[in-house]
Amino acid sequence: MNASDISLSVWFCLAVQLFWVVWGIKRFARRNDDLPLVLSIFLAYCGGYRYLGAVWGRFEWGSLRSFGLDAASSDFSSTALALKAIILGESVLLATYCYLQTRTVISTRERLPVLLQKRMRMLLLILAPISVGGALLAGYYTAISHALGLSIAFQVSNYVACFPLILVSMAILVVLAWRFGALGGVRQKLFACAFLGVVAFLTFGPTGRFQFLGWMIASAYLISTTRFGLQRIPVLAAGAALTLALFGIAGALRGYREGDANLLVAGFERTKSGEDANMLDGFTYLMGVYPKLLPYRLGGEHFEILLRTIPRQLWPGKPVGGYMNKLGLFDASSTVTVGISPTLFGSFYAEGGWIGIVVCSIVYGWVAAWVVRYSISLRMIFGTLIRACLIAACIPLLRGGDLPGIYAWLGMSFWPVMLLLWWNRRFLYVMENTTSQKRSSVPENRRNARHPVFSAPGLRGTGI
Repeated sequence: MNASDISLSVWFCLAVQLFWVVWGIKRFARRNDDLPLVLSIFLAYCGGYRYLGAVWGRFEWGSLRSFGLDAASSDFSSTALALKAIILGESVLLATYCYLQTRTVISTRERLPVLLQKRMRMLLLILAPISVGGALLAGYYTAISHALGLSIAFQVSNYVACFPLILVSMAILVVLAWRFGALGGVRQKLFACAFLGVVAFLTFGPTGRFQFLGWMIASAYLISTTRFGLQRIPVLAAGAALTLALFGIAGALRGYREGDANLLVAGFERTKSGEDANMLDGFTYLMGVYPKLLPYRLGGEHFEILLRTIPRQLWPGKPVGGYMNKLGLFDASSTVTVGISPTLFGSFYAEGGWIGIVVCSIVYGWVAAWVVRYSISLRMIFGTLIRACLIAACIPLLRGGDLPGIYAWLGMSFWPVMLLLWWNRRFLYVMENTTSQKRSSVPENRRNARHPVFSAPGLRGTGI
């Protein structure tokens, strides 16, 4: 297919994606808010870039023919429809977010209270050995179960299988403590370097590479926050390049044998071909499933997030996630589950078609704006931590697939972060300096009990 064969409507959609990238850069420069830029670049890579490469025959199209699902049509009309659905969801989500989140994200160096520094070091000292030891034991148990022919999805507890994800937040917390000066001595920094090395060793590979991607992206974000706006680009660009290179190499390790092409070359080719960005392929297949083979979920995708917390051992008949499981293509006898992720907007489409995409995109844009606005009202260290976790969570969330499984992934990844925020809840907010007797007469615990939402105060006081 030539460029002249692509319809004007598709070229318009590609122009819209390019617009959001440019808008993300402009917003990043003015407000130091990088979430729209991250979302627009990722969706352009797995949307427009993947589409053009596929229709021009540069990339190999993902196939589920062996499972009886139709591939993309020869003229890629179904693929163009899926691309339009993704761009619709992207536009509604980003427009909602940019309309509601109008604050500037401030980056400064903050001196932490001594008690907060001690608490961070104590938490890391306790959880670091637990996370590494627990990850090793959980990984060993999962590997033994798989070797015995058990289905990881149906017959192994997700709490065990997903426990190694704790390494994501532990690595983020170590980088955060270093970034804000909570690690003072040489011994503490050597311990941090050793721990990060262990985490990199345990998460770098074809099976745990999204763990690796999560904490690497968040770490690059944390390191860059010492600067503002476009001044952060060198750090972020270097971090993104390193992360993408290592992510591609980890993917190339699948089926790699001695004598194959150089791993660096294989990783580069994998990244260039968009092989890890085949979410457009998955969306194309999903649109052939709903509502033709399965009815719209009408909220069921999100309701199952709550059900996912119930162990299958207590509820053997618990509904399974993912449309391939619902079609009966996999069951407890399947030791391997294969599928192509359809992006987050694929889950929105499964909820209610095009209307589901619009409604859910508005909701997610509102939630993202609320989280960022709320984080800006917090003490610098905690607001930065929340935004770093949000950036790290966006990649697996936008990738899509089994939506309840993704939220389980996020919950098992970031519960230590929630523990840190809860434990230090009286340090969350920075108080405004004032000589007012009325202000100073309010007990500190009452002042710290405020929970601003959209009416949160501006960035006032010391440290922010």
